[in-house]
Amino acid sequence: MFPLTIESDSSNTVKWVKDPSSAPWHFRQIMMRIELLKQRLGHWDIILIPRSVNSMADGLAKQGVCRNIAASGTSC
Repeated sequence: MFPLTIESDSSNTVKWVKDPSSAPWHFRQIMMRIELLKQRLGHWDIILIPRSVNSMADGLAKQGVCRNIAASGTSC
């Protein structure tokens, strides 16, 4: 298997994936599924990439939000 590096701009997500017991109880089922995936992958890592550093992803995310809002009939 190839190593996998996951990048996230959510410090909570990074913390919860590294330490599932720190996640809120209502995310426990999701965290259990992530734990199974992590075991299957073997070599993986998750790192925090601040939004200010990753402007392209931040811009795309904002476009997606605006598109969803526009589809609902309101303005962004």
